Amino acid sequence: MTHCHIVTNNIQRDGKRIDLHLLGVRKSEPARKEIEEMFGLVKAEGRKQKESFSLNPIDVGRVQYGKAMKGRFTE
Repeated sequence: MTHCHIVTNNIQRDGKRIDLHLLGVRKSEPARKEIEEMFGLVKAEGRKQKESFSLNPIDVGRVQYGKAMKGRFTE
């Protein structure tokens, strides 16, 4: 999957500083959504829900500290 990074500065053409407070909510997020829609890209919000990760518990009684489990690690 490819992605792009957009690099900008925080100075306007007239030399004034661009207010960056809540920039993601006010400008970046709406722009991202519009770009995703225009180009048929994977929606960033839906992607995070699919990538949820969970760990399964193990039986700690069987753990032998300092010893690798056979077949689990290569040397």
